Amino acid sequence: QSSTRPSSQPSSQPQPTPTLVPSLSPTTREPTSLPTQEPTPDLPSCMAGGTRVGIHSNAQFKNVRDLSIGDAIEGLDEEMDHVICSVEAVGDFGMGPVFGNYTRDHFILDASRGVVSPNGADGEEQFVDKYAVLTSCPVGLDESGVGFTALDADFLGDEAIGWSDYVLIHQAILNIVREVGPSVFSPSTYTSISKVRRYTKRFYKTMLVCVKDPEKCDAFERAAGDLLDNTVTKKAKANVHHCFLNLGNPWKPGSIAAAVSKGRSVRE
Repeated sequence: QSSTRPSSQPSSQPQPTPTLVPSLSPTTREPTSLPTQEPTPDLPSCMAGGTRVGIHSNAQFKNVRDLSIGDAIEGLDEEMDHVICSVEAVGDFGMGPVFGNYTRDHFILDASRGVVSPNGADGEEQFVDKYAVLTSCPVGLDESGVGFTALDADFLGDEAIGWSDYVLIHQAILNIVREVGPSVFSPSTYTSISKVRRYTKRFYKTMLVCVKDPEKCDAFERAAGDLLDNTVTKKAKANVHHCFLNLGNPWKPGSIAAAVSKGRSVRE
């Protein structure tokens, strides 16, 4: 991993034959611009659908918009070592502006500082289709070597987050997705994304407390219940209750706290 933050500025040059882990091609593909379409309102920040990632099975690159759950792509593990990661969820979040390959508020890895932070407005602005991709690794790697998360400022706030805390957050979210399914990253799961924003920061902050200290999971369980009750469709809510039979009681198996803490919150 480079000691300097990799650039997310796209390039219009033809793509070289890709070389996968442990090294990446230094070029990146310019996001597809669709200027005749209107921005999709009220949806989170994401990454451009034309962002390309390395596919392990055939040593080729694939656009993010074409990824499927179970695809094996390049990423970084908890130690920031190059590994192969599985795609766990892909969310289509409409149209909007990106700078380089990422929206202004989408969190990417800044390895030089050991943090994940908002992408910012560096690079040429493009109007593109947007996606969020959750992998089994803390970050996936795009073609240019940028480490991308599945999260944005709506969930994490506007400030950089240390790598060690982010790794815990990622694992907790991954545990939830593996219980509930990839619909967590689908806009159709929620009644209103603007309403979701009212609850996500408390959800994330209490979740981090719970993961660090499973004796302090009651606030997280309440925050999860508030998010569910106030922002999720009836169908999605029924699915969550089916998956978490003891939702609301962090000390029992089948609670969301038990999922994110890997059972450490459970009291005999």
